[in-house]
Amino acid sequence: MIQEAEDERDEEEIVDAPWSDDDAMPAYMQQPPLEDEPSSYSFDGDWQRLVADLGIKLGAARMLAHNAVLKSWSQDRLELAVPESFRHMSGRDYQEKLKAALAERFGHAVDLAVTVEELGMETPAMTDARLRQEQLVVARECMQNDPVVQQVVREFGATLLIETIQPVQE
Repeated sequence: MIQEAEDERDEEEIVDAPWSDDDAMPAYMQQPPLEDEPSSYSFDGDWQRLVADLGIKLGAARMLAHNAVLKSWSQDRLELAVPESFRHMSGRDYQEKLKAALAERFGHAVDLAVTVEELGMETPAMTDARLRQEQLVVARECMQNDPVVQQVVREFGATLLIETIQPVQE
């Protein structure tokens, strides 16, 4: 009987909560506020940085974005070019996915035009490949010129397998 009275009192406390709206509700019980609409993004023409910032949000359009160069741009329109070897990436499906990611980033719809032509600039993919190659050369030179490595080679007749040296990935 006493237990039943305590259970009823507990139920009353839950039903008769001391707050009447979300503002007075304890913080741990409140829903987080919804994010505001995305703010307008001011694009400065740095295609490589924009592609890097979008990263995983690009999804299937990532290959198109990484292998394209920015020919011209405004806040409402981007004109890209891809090499012939990436013609298949210039299709409508990839463009629509890229437009969706750009619209989310810019905060408004963006018109996108993609042409297939010979490129006179590095694409983000070309830049990444060049930087990886430069890091590889530096890593291999560091190993070859390291005094400890040179001493091990001299004293123990060791062989440094240059082609197996890779830079540390951070």
